[in-house]
Amino acid sequence: MQERLGVRSAQTEEIYQRFTARKAEAEARVTSLEAALVDSGENMLGAVRFSRMIVAVNGAMARITTIAPDAFVKLKRKLSRSASRDPLKREKDGLQALVVQKLIDGYMINMRAKPG
Repeated sequence: MQERLGVRSAQTEEIYQRFTARKAEAEARVTSLEAALVDSGENMLGAVRFSRMIVAVNGAMARITTIAPDAFVKLKRKLSRSASRDPLKREKDGLQALVVQKLIDGYMINMRAKPG
């Protein structure tokens, strides 16, 4: 616990009050972000993995591992309907779900991830 070292001047007291107010605002924002991250993060961590080889335009190859496309669509649809989500992000989440679902439907029907 912090102790005062002496009497604060009016200027020091004002600085301290502004600091504590901004600190409380920052803590509230962090708490709100943590709640959103925990919800989507738990869903992402528990999702089925999807791994594929990718090739860059220069021929370089790599393996990419991420959550399965259908799990991504499910998560993004859920986020797009979340009342606590920023409205701009909800709209973007819904569009991302739509695009990935169209890719799955059109090109990836036989590429669904296997459990495990």
